[in-house]
Amino acid sequence: IIINHKLNKTDLGDKKYVYKIGEYYIYIYKDKEYYEKYLEINNTFSKYNFMPKIIFNAYLLIVTEDCGITLEEYSEKNRYINNFKNQINNIRNIFKNKNYNHDDIHQKNITVKNEKIYIIDHDNSYFGPEKEKEKELPCRTLPKSGSNDIIKYLNDNDDCLNPKW
Repeated sequence: IIINHKLNKTDLGDKKYVYKIGEYYIYIYKDKEYYEKYLEINNTFSKYNFMPKIIFNAYLLIVTEDCGITLEEYSEKNRYINNFKNQINNIRNIFKNKNYNHDDIHQKNITVKNEKIYIIDHDNSYFGPEKEKEKELPCRTLPKSGSNDIIKYLNDNDDCLNPKW
């Protein structure tokens, strides 16, 4: 395979390496457990269209579509997203109905592309009852939204959407 784009490493996490190439993200997992976990989560939620679409996957390697910019970046130039309240609350309800805890929801793990909300970075997530917090963490799941006002949403939920690490 010949790649005519510069490969940019965007993140070095404890569970995977993350690269961006053009309109795609490449995840190279460090172990099979987290790779298979991501595939299970994506399979569970793919029909709802709020997770990045998997373009390709092979042992420990997953390529997904780019799902835009972080909510943090988006909110720097925009105050509203059409249907933001409904999108957030719908994702929140789906998570609740599936007994799913993301466990790392913050404004950098919520992305926006063409006014559509996506949830990324499911490495700390799990299905089942909520676990006791061991340390100060971001939100376990999406806080409820009362309007289409992104700034209000971020301010109202600053304690978990903007963690002070």
